[in-house]
Formats: sequence, structure tokens, C-alpha cells
Amino acid sequence: SLGQNAFSNCKALKSVVFENVGTEMSIGNDSFKSCSALETVKFNKNAGIKYLGVFMFYECKALKYLSIPDSVTTLKTSAFYNCDALGPVYLPKNLATIEKIDSLFEGCENMYFVNEFFEDPTKVEKPSVYYFPNIITEIPKDHEMFKLCANLNETIVFGDKLTAVNDGFAFGKYDSKAPTTNYVFLGNVTDFAYYGGYFYNTNLYFCNPNTTVESINIYVYNGSSNSTNCNVYICAS
Repeated sequence: SLGQNAFSNCKALKSVVFENVGTEMSIGNDSFKSCSALETVKFNKNAGIKYLGVFMFYECKALKYLSIPDSVTTLKTSAFYNCDALGPVYLPKNLATIEKIDSLFEGCENMYFVNEFFEDPTKVEKPSVYYFPNIITEIPKDHEMFKLCANLNETIVFGDKLTAVNDGFAFGKYDSKAPTTNYVFLGNVTDFAYYGGYFYNTNLYFCNPNTTVESINIYVYNGSSNSTNCNVYICAS
């Protein structure tokens, strides 16, 4: 395993390659935190890595892409915080746990998701629809998963396990010129709370057959005057 703070603040580190390293490897907390020159991290598709630690790529501002192998089952909080050069990201199909999704991709202003593992980023095409791994059951308050992700203009589909969004900040945008993002919720979401701030150019679609105008509780609190072009659709029927 790669230990905590293994390469933290290594300002000259530019590239990392993870080959086939077995089935029990994990990457510790803060492993590459603030490696400001780190541009490329390549994972072998069969690398066998199980989890990525807290703040793993925190403020790796030069990091261009990430294709995480399907062996990874756990991501931890703020793993990709403020990676503002980050482009295409593949999340593993076997992802089972996101521990504290607080600020997971916050500040990744150029990021977008892709549906298939890739090795050559020059051949990646941005999909029109992205299917988020169906693992999240609830987004707690103050967990700003996609905050400041201005380049997300895909349709992002959440599976039927997600039933509560306790802070709409998770999907907030802070740029009135940001492209429109469609979020589709297939689960029977009964609570969607939005506690203020900016919420531009976002469409929310609630598509579970059990979700109705009467069954869903949508709360909008302070800062709603800063929200423009945010639309809510109940489309189950």
C-alpha cells in the first residue's frame, strides 16, 4: 500500500503510473496532496487498487484526467478538491462507497464524466448522458459534491438508491454563464433541500413513478434570489 502523505507537496512530481499491483493495494490519505505540477496519473485497468484516500489529489491543479480502475470500491472526502485543470473522469463501476462526499469534486471547473474506462485521453469523447455509479442513498447537508463544476453540461443520471438530497449545494453552480446541466433522479426522492447560494442553469428531473408533487418536499432557503434558470420537473407520470 501507499502510505499517508507519501508524495504530499512534491512540487516537481509530474507523472505517476500504477501498474498491476495486486488485489489488496490501497492509496493512503493525502498521498499526492498539493502536488502542483502533477499532470498525469495513469492506472492500469487491472491495478487491483481498492480505495483512494482522503485528500488524495487535493489541489493538484495541473492534473488533466483520471480513469479510475473498476477494482476501486471506495472514494474518500475531498479526493479531487480544486483540481481545476481536471478534464475527463471515469468513476469505477464497482464503486460501492463514497465516504463523506463533502467537496468530492468541488472546484473542478473543467471536469466532465465519461462512462467507460480509458487509457488514452486524446480518444475520449464527452457523452451527452452520464450514469453515476448507483451507490449514493443520501446527500447530507453541506456536502458540496459538484460545487463550482462549471463545465458539467451533461445529463447526469442518479440511480434508484438516492432518495434524499439534504443540500442542493451539491449541484450548485456559481456562474450565470455556465452551461446547463440536467440531473435525473430515478429514486423516489422525498426530500430535496436547497440552503441558499447560487444555483444557475440547472434542470432537476424527478422520474420515479412514486414521486409526485405531493410526495416530494422541496425546500428553498436563503439566497434563492441568486438562482436563475433553475427548473424542477416531476416527470414520473
